[in-house]
Amino acid sequence: MNKPNLITLNLLQLLAILHIIIMFLFSTNSQAANPLVKVTQVEAWNKGLFNILNCEIDVPFMRILSSETQAKLKYILPKGSDVQKGALIAEQDDYFLMQSLHRLQQNLKISLIAVEYNLDEYNRLFSLKNNMVSPSVLNEFSFKHKQAKSKYIVLKNEISELEYRIKSMKYFAPSDGAIAHTFIRPGEYLNQGDKLISFVSDNDKEINCEVPIALFDVKTTQKQNQFSIEQLPLKVKRISKILNKNSQFVNVYLQASADVLPYLLGQRVKVEMTSHNDNLAKLPLDGINLSPDGHYTWRVSGDGEIEKVQIKIVSNLTNAFLVESKLKQGDKVITLGKSGLVNKQKVSFAASGKTQGDKL
Repeated sequence: MNKPNLITLNLLQLLAILHIIIMFLFSTNSQAANPLVKVTQVEAWNKGLFNILNCEIDVPFMRILSSETQAKLKYILPKGSDVQKGALIAEQDDYFLMQSLHRLQQNLKISLIAVEYNLDEYNRLFSLKNNMVSPSVLNEFSFKHKQAKSKYIVLKNEISELEYRIKSMKYFAPSDGAIAHTFIRPGEYLNQGDKLISFVSDNDKEINCEVPIALFDVKTTQKQNQFSIEQLPLKVKRISKILNKNSQFVNVYLQASADVLPYLLGQRVKVEMTSHNDNLAKLPLDGINLSPDGHYTWRVSGDGEIEKVQIKIVSNLTNAFLVESKLKQGDKVITLGKSGLVNKQKVSFAASGKTQGDKL
């Protein structure tokens, strides 16, 4: 081989070696341009959001027992008395009404005699020949009979009303419950319509909870939230449409049977509220960036491109935060190597060791 050909061959080999070196350096620099980060996967949270509510045993209204007639009060249970359904809780003196009843009953008997007498006289005269009795006499006895019959009906109605009023002078508990307040003392006279007692029925008891409006949507709360007390479920009875403008609390009224609520009126209780939310996820502490403008995390796509995702911290967990965001189960978020990152930037995954571009 002559000398020029040898020089040409050596030059080609040198160029090939330089090309390999340049490509290696370019690849190294390209990799170095993507920051190295560590990532972790987002965990789904299907347990819902748990909150403890401060509530109170309440009733929608007090039942009021009022006097049916004017009479003296003989007997009444004191305030705070616990009673069962059908128990006697108050009684008025029925002496004068009973006397009036006896008089009406006697008048009814007299009225019945008058009805029968006038009917008999009318029938007797009607049976006689027409030339012996004038039509005016027949009409008179017919009128007296109808008049006596009408009076008899009026007296019967008066007796029925008076018997009802006498019966109503004894006041019985409409259900199991308690005497909340008494408005009169034994020996005092009552007029018709005067209040005697305010009564709390065990069947009317409900749980009144003040819930921050931020915790749920009033329109969907019955579907998204479950309430319980001592692991016993409670049913949403009604939700107030009036918001406390100062505290921004809304009243939620819960219902349960009297057996489930063996509590006293006004007693404070703790109620558990579990809220369902499809946007809840569990993130490790080092996967969250805290800033005055809002909390966020870096989500990494399959090709290494990062996206800034805003999050809302709703609860603290052991070594993690429960957050509300658009993150889904299996999404990868950056835990180490977060300094200096910008949206849409590409990153490389570090298998182990310290990441680049981060102050750990």
